[in-house]
Amino acid sequence: NTETKESLLVRISTAKEEMKHVRNFDYVVVNAKGKLENAVKLLESIIDAEKAKAPKVGGAPANTPAIK
Repeated sequence: NTETKESLLVRISTAKEEMKHVRNFDYVVVNAKGKLENAVKLLESIIDAEKAKAPKVGGAPANTPAIK
């Protein structure tokens, strides 16, 4: 492990602060030790889902060509 104690403490503190606001997040991705590929797959799924979302206020999704 190459992470310093100080760096680890900062990450833990940041995670605790983020968890206080988890109800405000649309998604939660945990990069668990030894599970990087799972986190990457989840992020890719989230990106795909966001690209496919219908707009909330008029217009077409960003990845949809305009109809002329």
